Amino acid sequence: MSKKPQNEPNKWLLLSTMGIEMFVWIFAGHKLGEYVNEKFSSSPVDYHVVLLLVGIALSFYSVFRKLKDLNS
Repeated sequence: MSKKPQNEPNKWLLLSTMGIEMFVWIFAGHKLGEYVNEKFSSSPVDYHVVLLLVGIALSFYSVFRKLKDLNS
């Protein structure tokens, strides 16, 4: 039988942490957006929505990067 090399990460562990990582990025964008909106309340830009979308984009980027590393 062939054994897995010691330095290769467990694929199931990487896949199971993707949801948590996505949540962290989206939650960070949400909280940062709320904070910036409170600081600059007179601004016409809704930073909450902008930073939430940035958090979503970063979470997808993180997942795609991790999947690419997993397949190679």
